Amino acid sequence: MKLNSKQIIYIILGIITAICLFYLYSLSRNVPNPGISDQQKNKMELPVTRPDSQKVELNKITFAPTLLFPNVPSDIKIYSGSVIENDVNLMAKSLSDKFGLTKRYPGFDLWTDKTNTISLVVDNKNNTLLFSSLKKTGKAYPVETLVTKAQDFMSLTKFSPTYLAQNLKIEYFRSDGNHYETGSNTDFSLTTVPFAPAIDNIPVIIDSLDIDPVSLSVNINGEIEKAYFQDKLVKIGEITESTKLISFDLLKERVAKNEFQIIGASSSSPYVTSITDVPNIEIQKIVLQYRFNTESKIISPYFHLTGVSPSGESIQFLVNGQI
Repeated sequence: MKLNSKQIIYIILGIITAICLFYLYSLSRNVPNPGISDQQKNKMELPVTRPDSQKVELNKITFAPTLLFPNVPSDIKIYSGSVIENDVNLMAKSLSDKFGLTKRYPGFDLWTDKTNTISLVVDNKNNTLLFSSLKKTGKAYPVETLVTKAQDFMSLTKFSPTYLAQNLKIEYFRSDGNHYETGSNTDFSLTTVPFAPAIDNIPVIIDSLDIDPVSLSVNINGEIEKAYFQDKLVKIGEITESTKLISFDLLKERVAKNEFQIIGASSSSPYVTSITDVPNIEIQKIVLQYRFNTESKIISPYFHLTGVSPSGESIQFLVNGQI
């Protein structure tokens, strides 16, 4: 069958569109996973559990002289909670409706707009949505604006309660055109902004996880390039009781008595084989968090401590915040 000139033009446009979408998808795959950073992957993970009878002989745990105890309320509420199964495909469908995207090919989870300038791809394996846009403005935004754009995107999900950006955990990456490497807040082309549900601005984290449930990768032009969602999210229930929070002195006392849980540890050294090999730890950061216990179904306060050794090992602790 002989094709007329109009049909030939349509075929050529279709081929160009397919090539652009494939290129776009390939670029998106290179965006760092916002759930777990490349820096975390490169570090050797240390054992993070211990028998109750084992004394964690870190030799000495101290608190940095400049460390400030967070400004926290004296009274705090305890809540019931439950787990929500999060379906990334349903979220993709919801977002595609909001952005006016249409699923293009059967059997392939790709949505695009009418002009093929915006695309959304579902990565079920990593519970991630990949966003891409050919509408490059060329304008570079400061970090504060990128966080605002990420927060605006999160408002589209209508998660309840509100998910707030965790500014202290923002990570920065720079690109050489082919892949991303760790950057800084003054030298970056992509930033990942983690989010967590919050009660009175206090983040809520599931069990002893050290990864926030949602994280967005935003390029310096303000475009969302990747969105990571945990497959299980928290639903906050009713208030069950009120309690008092421990003081800084009592927190130090509990640490001295080994009354803490190690939830994360990493080392850049290949010679560290056990948490007990870590010599001296200095606590450099303390943050108040809610933790949802999936067994007891209770959401209660904990202090999250970050400790660092002279040789670079990093250890994450949880201390019960209730008196």
